[in-house]
Amino acid sequence: MENPDFHDKLERACTQSSTRLAVLAGVGRVCQNLVTLVSFSIGVLWFSPMLCVLLGISVLPVLLGEARFAQLNYLMSRRRTPQRRELDYIRLLVANASSAKEAKLFGLEDYFVQRYRGLVDKFYEENRWLSIRRAVTGSLLGVLGSLSYYGAYAYVVYRTLTGPSKHR
Repeated sequence: MENPDFHDKLERACTQSSTRLAVLAGVGRVCQNLVTLVSFSIGVLWFSPMLCVLLGISVLPVLLGEARFAQLNYLMSRRRTPQRRELDYIRLLVANASSAKEAKLFGLEDYFVQRYRGLVDKFYEENRWLSIRRAVTGSLLGVLGSLSYYGAYAYVVYRTLTGPSKHR
């Protein structure tokens, strides 16, 4: 019980267990979207293989960017496990009537508040930095994806105006 690694693993298990159901629901949505994507892709492929390639390229930058930021978020959360446990411990000490009395008796309220605030502020700054980076990068990648997407629209308009027989 005194091993910090054990408590880090226990904290991760407790924290991540609530997200497992969300992951399972997400897998269901992905399967549903995959069926839609495959059926849509068959229609687009029949219309023009080039259009299918262009649409595939349009989503690739955003997909890679989101995967990278999801990885960074996970690594940051994993790295924070000991500090998250400390936050929970401080919260327990201050919220529990008997330990709160001892903290007041020994004049430790300011220490606990400062320690708690320091950890929370550090978490906030790290989250803020990652969120800003994600928003800026996501916007730039989104513009790139949108250009490809509207390029596909322009191609469809071109094919519609010139007729399909000239391109088959």
